[in-house]
Parts: sequence; structure tokens; C-alpha cells
Amino acid sequence: MPSRRLHPGYLVVDHRDSPGLTSADVAHMPNAVAVGKGELFEADAFVCAHCSTTVLKNPNRTRPRGYCAKCDAYLCDNPICNATCAPVAKLLDDAQEKAEKDLREESPKIILTDI
Repeated sequence: MPSRRLHPGYLVVDHRDSPGLTSADVAHMPNAVAVGKGELFEADAFVCAHCSTTVLKNPNRTRPRGYCAKCDAYLCDNPICNATCAPVAKLLDDAQEKAEKDLREESPKIILTDI
């Protein structure tokens, strides 16, 4: 049985020997973390099963994290992902199967002429 704890992620941004980034440097990126000169940033991460967004876990979070019992996975905070179970992996598999089926059903078109 798969488990949401099988594939945890971890992000390390090490700017201890670099000029780092300021808040102005990352202002154009939503939810970006500015890791300044001489700083080290570490965070646990996971990928939302329904949209494939990478989410950095906030250790100070108090509200419950989104979770889908049907696919046994954590979810991001997007309301669409929390509404119904629609894993992106299943959507991709379904699209691939449909494309393969369409290719098998399409008969080759050969045109014969009297030239």
C-alpha cells in the first residue's frame, strides 16, 4: 500500500559562501524565500498529488494540511485540489491511453491512382 510518507522531499539553499538573495531579488516570484548572504535555509517538501506543485512545509503551521484519503497523499492549499480526487498521474495515464487507443483505431489511408 502506498503511503504519503514514502516520498518526502527536502530543500537546502546554502548561501553561506555567496552573496545571497534579497527580498527585492525574489519579489517577482510568488511565495519565494529570500535567503540572504551567509544564510542557510532548509525545509521539508512534498509534491501535491493532484496538481504536482512542490510545497515547502511550514514547521509553524497550525491548521491541518490537505490530505486525500483516496490516493493517500498530501495536497497543496489550492481549493480545486482539495475538492475532488483527481491525481495528475492518473490524468496523464488516461490521456496516454486515449492517444494510444486513437492511434490503434485509426486505419491507414492509402490512395491508389492510375498514373
